[in-house]
Amino acid sequence: MRKLRTWFVIFTLAVLVIYNISIWNKEDILLTGRDLVLKLAPVDPRSLMQGDYMILNYEATSDIWDAIPSAPSDMADAPAGGLAATKVHQSGDKGRAVFATTKAGKSQFVRLYDSKVPLADNEILLTFRIQDRQVRFASHSWFFQEGHGDIYAKARYGLFKVAPDGTALLHSVLDENYAPIQAPKSGTAQAPSS
Repeated sequence: MRKLRTWFVIFTLAVLVIYNISIWNKEDILLTGRDLVLKLAPVDPRSLMQGDYMILNYEATSDIWDAIPSAPSDMADAPAGGLAATKVHQSGDKGRAVFATTKAGKSQFVRLYDSKVPLADNEILLTFRIQDRQVRFASHSWFFQEGHGDIYAKARYGLFKVAPDGTALLHSVLDENYAPIQAPKSGTAQAPSS
């Protein structure tokens, strides 16, 4: 019995260490990651279990999908060394895309990643995955407090914090002027919109 309890404690501590390392890695990305702003097309469905949220569909996903080799004959010309060099049209497959950013904060898809082509100073890697024959980034949902749907319906861009390896976290959603959209603090009255 004592041996079982010892193993339980060791297992619990190992899980907590792994979980905390994951949290630390994400906090590090939020603090040190490069900014990448992507234009989005939000949809506002309802989730009875989770409150309000938006499904985010980024404009760049169709450009990336079009750039992915789609037939075995295309594979001979695919860039070597990148995850995009394999056929990634199956759910769960991953790849990396290169985006160029401007000083104004805008970004545009440039190409699929090829390890033989160095990144320019204004280029950022972004990891993507294929899910249901669609390109998905780090997050395709934005959750918010129930009743704040009208505030977040103004979202036009997603601001990602991106690590050098392409790992990204959705940091905030932005309006048409690139200003972060924030709900009023609890207990604060919101001015009616006209």
